[in-house]
Amino acid sequence: MGLIDEHQTSEAKILATRVVDLIEEEKWEDAHNARVELLDYIKNKTGLPTLLDVRRQVEYYTSKDGVNYLSQFMNNEEMQASLLNIGPLKWESCSSKVLERLGSDVTKSVKHLVEELLNQSIPILLYQGQFDLQDGVASSEAWIRLLEWDGLDRFYASDREIWKENNIVLGYVRSFSSLTHVVVSNSGHLVPADQAYSSQRMIEGWISNKAII
Repeated sequence: MGLIDEHQTSEAKILATRVVDLIEEEKWEDAHNARVELLDYIKNKTGLPTLLDVRRQVEYYTSKDGVNYLSQFMNNEEMQASLLNIGPLKWESCSSKVLERLGSDVTKSVKHLVEELLNQSIPILLYQGQFDLQDGVASSEAWIRLLEWDGLDRFYASDREIWKENNIVLGYVRSFSSLTHVVVSNSGHLVPADQAYSSQRMIEGWISNKAII
């Protein structure tokens, strides 16, 4: 998309290789910190306010003057008391305290858990927003193709269908047996925030064992 040039791409690959090396050495906290360094490098070189949606000019839930209206709402004491029935509580998106405790888990693969579920024929829905630069479609496709599951070849032999409603493309769906993968159109990382209707149709259709398209 022209966001970084050839030299910057080379630098990013060096940082990415460092992340992979640390993962293979099972140095989880160091790997997490190296991944943060990689993401920060890309963010700084592109000038994007967030890597979670390449189209955004401001971060999620933030007005153009820099005010995070979700934080204001969630930290409103009257709202917390009336809607959540809790006392005054400091709410923080992507809590730094949680990240401090769980950061070392970020780079640990859970592929084996997905394989275990698939091999028990337990339905799995994987989905990504089309414009998520940080945790997007390409990265998910990479690890999905490595699944040790006897249905994988037939999953990829099946057609990826165009998901349309009223002649509008909502996304793309590939499904076989107990695995369904959806790419949601016109969405970044926070799919329900970007495409509420598509999210509801996708999840309700999957839960009710009906085809998404």
